[in-house]
Amino acid sequence: MRALTSASFAVASVALGLVYGVAGYGPAALVFGVFGVATAIAGGRVPDLGRATLAAHRRGGAIREAFAVQPALPRILVAIGLVYSGVLAGFTFLPLRIVELGGGAPEVAIASAVSAAVEIGAMVAAGRLVPRIGLRVLFGASALLYAVSLALWGVLPSPEAIIVSRPVSGVGYAGLWIAGVMTIQRLLPAHLQGSGQALFTITATGVAGVLANIGGGLVYGGPGAGTLFAIAAGLAVAGAVVGWTALPDRGAPSGARPEPESVPGA
Repeated sequence: MRALTSASFAVASVALGLVYGVAGYGPAALVFGVFGVATAIAGGRVPDLGRATLAAHRRGGAIREAFAVQPALPRILVAIGLVYSGVLAGFTFLPLRIVELGGGAPEVAIASAVSAAVEIGAMVAAGRLVPRIGLRVLFGASALLYAVSLALWGVLPSPEAIIVSRPVSGVGYAGLWIAGVMTIQRLLPAHLQGSGQALFTITATGVAGVLANIGGGLVYGGPGAGTLFAIAAGLAVAGAVVGWTALPDRGAPSGARPEPESVPGA
């Protein structure tokens, strides 16, 4: 599902970047409206799923039960929040940096499309690497790769140089996303997977997004782009360190409540 998101993002970035480069950003609201309506229609055709049956002795719903089942979950979410604060600061302010260096909508679009296109294959590769290197190594290495990209964006002198660097961030982002999803998958039982994945997404895109955009705007408007990207790189490194102490490796998770095994023919 996430690889399809990257594919559509790459196609839309190139197509709309060319349109905005010629016509300006005026058509953006119309394009958003058309795709919003189309998404609503398509979403209405998706079948709903039944709700999970939670343990009767737990109050506070599935989120509280997820924290009770897996004590390492808070530290994992802190690691994810730190890394994605840096990632989203780069995502939000890199287009401004490209424009500042003399680029326009086409250069912003190509930079985004290159990263998204690389993510597709990198996500598949990351999923296959996990059994060999473990989630801890995948998360840490991916966070450090993205930190390198963020540090480069603060010093690279041209939009073209930034575009050339984008495959590195694409690989890093793919590894981070796969590591996050598979960590939740490994640590929580089946009936808490939806809640666990929601916690991951809320932390990675919600909480981290608020912190990155508010703080990033203040820094970019003050000390400037170099300082912002240096701080973002530092957050990614800090997340890698915390993740190394919190994420599971290749072994069975500790503290997670196992699901009963299925009985053949039952």
